[in-house]
Amino acid sequence: MAVETLRDIAIARARDGTERELWRRGRRVGTIREYDNRLLQFLLRALQPEVYGRRGPSRTI
Repeated sequence: MAVETLRDIAIARARDGTERELWRRGRRVGTIREYDNRLLQFLLRALQPEVYGRRGPSRTI
C-alpha cells in the first residue's frame, strides 16, 4: 500500500510540479511552479519500459 501511495505522489509531482517561494531582500515576493523533468523521464521508463526504455522508442528505418 505504501508503494502505491508513493507512486501516486511521484506521478502527481511530475504532472503538477512543486511550488517554490521566491524571496527578494528578505521578503516573500511570490511563488514559482517547478517541474522535474528527470522525475518525469524516470516514471515514463518505469511505467512503460517498452516505449521509453533506455534506447528510447524503437524506430524502423
